[in-house]
Amino acid sequence: MLEFVSYDPSMSLMKYIFVDLDECVLHSNFLGAHFNPGAKKDRVIAKATKVYGPVFELDRELYTTKMRPGALDLLRRLREIYGNEYVRVLTSSVTSYANKNNEIHGFGFRPDQIFAREDMNKMNFGIKEKVIPFIPGRVALIDNLPPRDNHEKLEYLHPLLDRGFVSYVTVTEFWGYEDDYPFDDKYISEIVERIEDGFAS
Repeated sequence: MLEFVSYDPSMSLMKYIFVDLDECVLHSNFLGAHFNPGAKKDRVIAKATKVYGPVFELDRELYTTKMRPGALDLLRRLREIYGNEYVRVLTSSVTSYANKNNEIHGFGFRPDQIFAREDMNKMNFGIKEKVIPFIPGRVALIDNLPPRDNHEKLEYLHPLLDRGFVSYVTVTEFWGYEDDYPFDDKYISEIVERIEDGFAS
């Protein structure tokens, strides 16, 4: 739940960057083999790890997960520009899934920097649990979905704005293939430029 401290106009302009997970910085596949009585769990995990990458178990279900090439470079660049404290996750997935992927891929987010489905639901139902002090400022969202398909996230971020709109950066979807538009230097520079263009509008 977003909670705000008193806003002093004389304070430096705050800039918050929120990054999506699925099909943005990673791609996961649901294996579901855990529920197949004829499947050998260890064999399934070994094969999936070889083909897809890391495998993790969550709520008795198995998933593979693969990080987008350059994702760590993107996060590093954003943190260099905007500060580690102001780069965060906003995902429609559940918190346990987000935390697990954060751990596996070494994204470096603290638990209080990850905003997930439960947080957006609590906001919708007016329940306060995750309390983070925010000063209203500029807000950017990096996501694979177009804005028209992301109303819930935009609604969640809206109270954080001091004015204007969320600086929205749509990136090409990542489906787990090495050549799926990696975040190379050129793409990262383009993302930062689009964030700043949004902040300036």
